[in-house]
Amino acid sequence: MEIYTEDELKIISKLADNKGYPEWELVEELKFDKHKISKLINKLEKKKVIYCESRKTTRIGSHRPNSQEKVSYIIPNIDIFYDILFNLYIKNLELFFKELSNRIELEKQNIVEEFILESKRVDLPQFSIEISDYGITLKNFVYSNYYSCIIKDYGIDAAQFLNQFFDEKEFRLFLENAIKKGLLDDEDEVAISEFYREKDLNV
Repeated sequence: MEIYTEDELKIISKLADNKGYPEWELVEELKFDKHKISKLINKLEKKKVIYCESRKTTRIGSHRPNSQEKVSYIIPNIDIFYDILFNLYIKNLELFFKELSNRIELEKQNIVEEFILESKRVDLPQFSIEISDYGITLKNFVYSNYYSCIIKDYGIDAAQFLNQFFDEKEFRLFLENAIKKGLLDDEDEVAISEFYREKDLNV
């Protein structure tokens, strides 16, 4: 599995709408300097995660309106999609546990202070580690135009993969959305019905 940095994932997530972004627009959107964007784009291109095309500049007010700009897209490949999804999943888990650790540390300090000040028994907080959504970025990526292209190319195999990342309710909503958009064919719908029948769910 390819491991991406946080900055690389920011670019990848931005490119997921499949509109194609020139470097100057990524600079404006992500608030990175031009050198950093160029370096990240070249790195992702060498990793064969994205590809670039040339087109006439779309920058309004450009002093060179007929100049060419390099536009980046994510390569529509199911293995690349899997790698990106795993990376987003891991990053969001890291953020979750970091936040949980901060909360525990804060609660610990509060308990110690209360015990010292009040000199009495204190009630300990209860933490429940339950994750039903691994973050806005992960969810947006799954509903992106890029993933729609992946499903069109790879069908039900690309859709059922998401069952590992979302609960049954969220996964079901995603599949229903994919069917409404016409991203899955009749055979895929039959496979989905069988999938839910085995889990005693109604489609």
